[in-house]
Amino acid sequence: MPSTTRDSGQFLTATFQDYCMPRAADAPSFDLGFNIVPCPNNDLGVKGAGEGGACGAPPAIVSAICDALGIGHIDMPVTPEKVWRVLEAQAA
Repeated sequence: MPSTTRDSGQFLTATFQDYCMPRAADAPSFDLGFNIVPCPNNDLGVKGAGEGGACGAPPAIVSAICDALGIGHIDMPVTPEKVWRVLEAQAA
């Protein structure tokens, strides 16, 4: 009897060619417009955009440290001294 995927663990999708990937022709047509609103908080009127990718990493790392230490909260930045103080408080 031939082995099935369930028996062998072989993936059914080996490459992206096995997926039904959407193409540009599959997207509906749309009109693109701009709504320019200068930032009132600085002289240039510019807004930040580059920091969006870094917003989730520090809280995730602090959450992992809290889980590892078995505590509910620790202030950023997490320094070796802060971790040491938490460990000392747990030992007491």
